[in-house]
Amino acid sequence: MPRTVAFSGTQTCTPGSTHLLQTWDVPTGGATYVLVVDAANLVNGEVLLASVHRETRANVDALRKLFEIGMASHAGSGCVETPFFGAAALVSLQVAISQMNGTARDIPWAIERVDG
Repeated sequence: MPRTVAFSGTQTCTPGSTHLLQTWDVPTGGATYVLVVDAANLVNGEVLLASVHRETRANVDALRKLFEIGMASHAGSGCVETPFFGAAALVSLQVAISQMNGTARDIPWAIERVDG
């Protein structure tokens, strides 16, 4: 299925801090997205967390963690792709990353919408 880049950038992470990448409202009818994170800049022992939060009900509930993945640096590490569904109703989604340790790293990222 084709994809379009909905949002993208590079985040310079401060170890121990959470960095909000994007918050947006899913269109009516829902959508499927893929979070793409390039963790190649991490060095051995450094860990990066990526999380996706969403509302349970549109404009009613607070954002809750949908899932969180951890990426640890190792030889040959690189891009990680994680698909997620944005619901069938108009809800807010939020994506964030956190570098847990090490030296501040630039982390390229994209949120792609799956079309079709």
